[in-house]
Parts: sequence; structure tokens; C-alpha cells
Amino acid sequence: MPAKPQALIIMSSARTLKLAEPPDHPEVPTGFYLNELAKFIQEFGGEYEFVLATPDGNQPQLDINGFSLWLHASDPQAAAQATAELAPAKDAAALRERFPEAYARREAEVAAAAPVLGRLDVSEPLPGTDWEARIYRAELEKALADLPPRRYLSLRELVAMDRDPQNSFSFGDVAFMHMPGGHAPMVDSVDDPYLGEVLNRLNEERVLASLICHGPAALLSSRYRVAADGSTVEPASRFTGARITVLPKNVERYVLEQGYLKVPGHTTRLAFNLDDTLSDAGFDVQPSEFGEILVVLDERTRLLTGNGPAACGRQVETLRAWLNTHT
Repeated sequence: MPAKPQALIIMSSARTLKLAEPPDHPEVPTGFYLNELAKFIQEFGGEYEFVLATPDGNQPQLDINGFSLWLHASDPQAAAQATAELAPAKDAAALRERFPEAYARREAEVAAAAPVLGRLDVSEPLPGTDWEARIYRAELEKALADLPPRRYLSLRELVAMDRDPQNSFSFGDVAFMHMPGGHAPMVDSVDDPYLGEVLNRLNEERVLASLICHGPAALLSSRYRVAADGSTVEPASRFTGARITVLPKNVERYVLEQGYLKVPGHTTRLAFNLDDTLSDAGFDVQPSEFGEILVVLDERTRLLTGNGPAACGRQVETLRAWLNTHT
């Protein structure tokens, strides 16, 4: 048995994202948002051994757009973002001095999470990537360069380990699961039978699953189970009707129309809207307004969801309260 209880971290390993519009545009770089995972590592790292997994066992990629300084600011985000975008001198040091709390928070998150996650690649910037994040990318790559790579299990391996009576791993021994967003989960987490099997096994063992931002895209795979012979079946979902939240549609629209995913000179659209697709799949998606922080705990299905990076603090607090009363 491990010295510490285990917590499962699942990340997308997708590195590129296909756009619906412009139709012939090359796939754009993507990855996961570290700030939607780092707070969980900071809070629980001293108590739990983290089991790292991706759908295919390949290493995930950090999305540089998740390191925009305004995402870490407790100041009004709009003001911080406007400063970052409009500062004529593009002086990173001056901007960081203006928002020292945000800069310190980002550095602390990287310092806590990087040794756990190991050496990872960072996505290439997009035309809409803010200028300070572009500068920070080189600093981040340097900070990660000397870290050893970590082992990421595939979900198929996790299922096999759980089913092997000789293996010490069991979903029943996992304290909780967490999955961060970024747009990467919209690529490889919406139609994966083994992800569905993992989510259902965790639910059967009464383990809480925490998903944030685009992480709830994984719930689209929960319709699947994988039989002992490896065949895929689609029984009645254990999660139908669950109350959840995701990144608000108006925030997604902003990212596509004015933010980092915008293709200059073109209408930019994703293949699907996550909130609509989850609603159509039978989930009770709770809407939120631009700038609103929303965390939803569905006790029946043991799903904990948050609507974006700003919800991390509240989601960690909710998870801590859950663990205090259910462990």
C-alpha cells in the first residue's frame, strides 16, 4: 500500500484543436490550464500521492494562454487584462510590479505543481496570446527544462490495474479525482470509452470527481462502459440529470471573438459549444454570467464542477469540506 492515500489527476494530452471556422485553418496549439490544477496540488499535495493519467498515456501540454497574468489577479480581471493588452511599452517588469499579488501567485503555483507534473512542453503562442504571457513562456520553459519527466498512465492501464487482483491500485482507494480544463479536453475526452469506464468506476466506489472549466467535457464519455473482454457498451448513464457547470458560453464567445483563439480577419468558431452539448446529453447545466464564480456540487452523483480558473479557490474549499465529512 502507498505511504499516503491516493488522489487521481486526469489531464487531456491533446496538443492541437480543430476549429470549425475558418474551415480550412490549421489546427491550433492547445493544452491544459495549470492554474486549474495547481491550487489542488498546493492544498492536497502534502496529504496525498497523486496518480497522473491521460487518455492515451502521453504527456500533457501546458497551454501558455493559461498563464496570462490577469487570470491570476484578485484585482478586477477586466482592468488587469486591459492593462496587459494596452500598455504601450510592453514592459513585463512594470506590469508585474503593478500586479505583484498576481505575479507571486503564478510563481507559487508553478513552483508547487512543476515537481509533481515533471518536465512538460508549453504550447506555442497564438496571434491573440497576450504579450506578457509570450515573454513568460521563455521563462517557464527554462524553469521546466531541468525537471525529470513523470510517468503518465493511460486510462486503459488504470482500468486494467483496478481489475487485476494482484495489483495494489484500486479505484476504491482513491480519495478524489480532479481534471483541469483548457480547451484540450474538448479534443480527446468527449468520446473515450475508457474515460467513461474510469468515471463510472469512481462513481461506483463513491469517489468524488472534480472537473473545472472545460474539464466537464469528460462527462460526455460517461455514457460508455468497457466490458472485461474490451468491448464497449452503453448502458443507462449513472450521471443523467446531474447538476453541473462549465465555462460560460459568453466567456467562450469572448475568447473566440476577441481573445487568444481569434483568427485575425476571420469568424472563429469551435466544433461545438460545450454547455449546449452537455445539456443535450442530459446534464442539468447551471448557467453563470461573465465574471461570476460558480461551483456546483451534485451530491447524488458526487460531481464537483467549477466554471473557470477563477472558481479554483472555491472549488478547492468545497472539495476540502467534502473530504472532511466523507473520508
